[in-house]
Amino acid sequence: MWKSLAGSPWLVPAILLGLVGTAAILRRRQPRIYRDLSQRLRQCVAPLILVYGAGAVSLAVWGLQRRCPDVGLLQRMYEAIQLLLFNMEADVVTANWQLKTAAVLSILLTLTVAGGGILLWFHESWQTLALRGTRGHVVVCGLGSVGSQVLRDLLERRDGWQLVAIDSDADSQMYSWATEMGVLTLKGDVSRADILRRARVSAASEIFIVTGRDVVNVECLVHVRASCLSASRASSRGRTVRCYVHLRDQKLMEVLSSHNSQLEHHGKEHFFDVVAFSAASLSAQRTLEQITRIW
Repeated sequence: MWKSLAGSPWLVPAILLGLVGTAAILRRRQPRIYRDLSQRLRQCVAPLILVYGAGAVSLAVWGLQRRCPDVGLLQRMYEAIQLLLFNMEADVVTANWQLKTAAVLSILLTLTVAGGGILLWFHESWQTLALRGTRGHVVVCGLGSVGSQVLRDLLERRDGWQLVAIDSDADSQMYSWATEMGVLTLKGDVSRADILRRARVSAASEIFIVTGRDVVNVECLVHVRASCLSASRASSRGRTVRCYVHLRDQKLMEVLSSHNSQLEHHGKEHFFDVVAFSAASLSAQRTLEQITRIW
């Protein structure tokens, strides 16, 4: 019976779980397809809901009028809403082609609403769910000029690990490109501890702190170290998190290097390794190496 199947309390959860699973697979395995679907749904979900809803109600009222001519308009409207809620007997639904078509439209309406909500409105929740349980991933904090190059290099040599990128500008071209390439992107300030916790920096294998400001990079480093310290105290496993920090100020690099031993060790456990670098120095060094080879 239509009512026993469609009216079952398990139907809508089953549809939602199916859409959740499909969206999760697309988001992880086929990020470009996921992005295209999200953009298209954003454009057409409202018109589709209007068309499916109006069509289902109109056809249901028409079909009920043909089946029971003596029933009033309000009663037919009520029965039409029951059909949208999958709460109608099968013999009524199959009475004529209008009711059959209305039933199909009601299913399409449910799928459109659920799919649109999952793919569009809960996008950030997907990022959080995808990060839960993730370990050994690589986190890039900042998608500026340095962070963009670091992310490109990581994508070229990626060997099975998950990449996570954090940036405050979700509308930037690099942020969109990273999402298309399958990188888990988080919008937020990298100097905030809650954003870093969402990225699970304490469970990462490598962290690149590469914003364009030294102050922000140092603040981010402090929060990352605190998170890793808490994780090392809570776990008996000896695991080292390597953190690369981009600094423009040479004196600040020297200060950080001199205190590196204090940042690296907690008691007798080696849990945090800091490497400070300057993109300008590396570029100059590479240029000198190229000139030397030419000479």
